[in-house]
Amino acid sequence: IASSLTELFGPDAIRDRLVAIGKYYSWIDPSGFDYFRVRLHQAPQDARYALNLVLQNCQTVEMQQNAVGALIFKCDLLWSQLEAIDRGDTRLDFRF
Repeated sequence: IASSLTELFGPDAIRDRLVAIGKYYSWIDPSGFDYFRVRLHQAPQDARYALNLVLQNCQTVEMQQNAVGALIFKCDLLWSQLEAIDRGDTRLDFRF
């Protein structure tokens, strides 16, 4: 649950991506973005719910550190994915 706190920052990123994708990929049917449009409003609600759960249930220092660790791990994972895409590490080699 703590890792879902990245949703606190999701709407701004989604909003920026929707603009960019609409601009550079105009051939995509607009209905293909429906999920992301819903996330603009649902993500903040999900994040508030998760934050309340973490604040209510992580009463010890160890539990709080674990919650922060889960959030850091997810952020590291997301950055790794973005870096791999940027470097082109996702290209498949189809030599047979």
